[in-house]
Order: sequence, then C-alpha cells, then structure tokens
Amino acid sequence: PLNVYVNDSIMEAQFGGLMLKYFRIFLAFFNKHFLQDLTTMWKRGKFKYSNIRVSVDFFTRAKFYSKLLNAFVRKQKWSEKEICLYSYWYDASAVSISFLKLKYPELKVITRAHRFDLYETEDTYQPFKYFTGKILDKIFPVAESGSTYLVKKFATPSSKIFHHNLGVDN
Repeated sequence: PLNVYVNDSIMEAQFGGLMLKYFRIFLAFFNKHFLQDLTTMWKRGKFKYSNIRVSVDFFTRAKFYSKLLNAFVRKQKWSEKEICLYSYWYDASAVSISFLKLKYPELKVITRAHRFDLYETEDTYQPFKYFTGKILDKIFPVAESGSTYLVKKFATPSSKIFHHNLGVDN
C-alpha cells in the first residue's frame, strides 16, 4: 500500500550491502556444493535462469546464516554433541545447518519439510536437496507422501526420514 514504507537498511546491513552480496554471488561459482547443485540442475533438465537465481539465492543466504550460526556455536561452552540445530523449513536455513554440519560433524541437524519447501513443479526447482539429504541427520515431512517423494525424487536415505504430521492425531 502507498501508506507503508519499508526500510530494508537493516537487511542490507546484515548481508553487508549490495557490493558484498554481489561478491558472495561471485564466490558461489567457486564452491563445490553450489557447482554440484548446478550440475544436478543440468542433469535433471531444470537448468534455466530462474532456477539458477533460486539456487544462488539459497546458497548466499545459507552461507550468511551459517556464518552467523558458526559465530554462535563457537561462543558456546557446550560440546558439539550437545547442540541440535533445527530448521522449521526445508529451505536455505536447512542448507545453512548442513554447511555447519560439515564443519562440526558431531552437531545434530534436523529439518521439517512441508509442501512449498519440498515439492517441485514443472516450473520450480528445489535447490540443494540432494546435498542436504546426505548431510542432515533427520528430516520430518509433514505428510507420508513427502517421505516417499524425498526418497524417490532426491534419493534421500529412508533411514533419515521420519514422517510426522503437524498438529493432528493419526
């Protein structure tokens, strides 16, 4: 609406400004996990500009979040074994905790998976699902069909998938 003013200076400050954002995008093309995601996108016939943008966005946000979480984890007096990082959405936040798992292998990292953050359509792409499926300790889809989809579509090991409905009894 015309009477609403959005001040995104806090977000820009958090991400370090526009120049740093472009620098992070540039660095993405030198990261093996990002390049693997582009390769996966190509092999699956999903290689197009809009999907590359989604993957770049996921990667840059995930790297930023993992940097913040890394600073938090380092400040704690806990051992890695005592820390469990949870992402409610199976999106860039789940990718970020997966990056941290690579750095701190004893961390426990889990995520939920809903609909928009799980399923692909003909026009959409879900970045880093093959990567996170290997790294995350547990994934909790909110529907049984999500469990099946993760195994069939993204080759996620079924031993990592635990179907759990949201707020309803079975």
